[in-house]
Amino acid sequence: MNARRGFTDPRGEVASVVHANHGHSGEDVRRSCRRGFSLIELVIVIVIMGTVAAIAIPRMSHAAQSAAAANLRASLKTLNTATEMYALEHEGLNPAQAPSGAVDPLVKNLVHRLTRTTSVSGELLALRRPFGPYLRAIPANPINGLSSVRIDGSASRAGTHGWRFDSSTNSFMPDHKVTGVAVQVDAQAQVDVQAGNVSAQSPN
Repeated sequence: MNARRGFTDPRGEVASVVHANHGHSGEDVRRSCRRGFSLIELVIVIVIMGTVAAIAIPRMSHAAQSAAAANLRASLKTLNTATEMYALEHEGLNPAQAPSGAVDPLVKNLVHRLTRTTSVSGELLALRRPFGPYLRAIPANPINGLSSVRIDGSASRAGTHGWRFDSSTNSFMPDHKVTGVAVQVDAQAQVDVQAGNVSAQSPN
């Protein structure tokens, strides 16, 4: 009765949809939507993640070592350039020497002679003097994170300080222990592990 020519009864469309979904209840549809990953899919994802990690982690480790080696070269160059400049302006004295020429055992005086101003004989006075400073501060050793310095004593690489200053050669050497990653970093930085020998030049 309600149907007219050219008019589609909406109830007929609803009936056809219900008929099409016959045998698939709303609970079945919801259960299908909640279905998780299968075991095979999880295994595939884990394998892919493991492959990516196996490729990325060594590259990241190498990049970190290269960065540490570059920092080590730069820090050594900065320290040893400062000591060379000090010697040139202080009649051949190095920053570990007192005005008398004897080795000054006080590390703080060595640091002050490089980071403050001094007289031509290396005197540390409150008044401004004509020479220095040569450094803002002693840089930290990028391997062990220490910026402390020791003068002479046992060979370098004792691991007790950031740097060892050799008063006989007027040069700094790293004092980190050569173990594990440090060996690879030293090799990349081209730092000679023998005490008193410095070779911190950039690799060719």
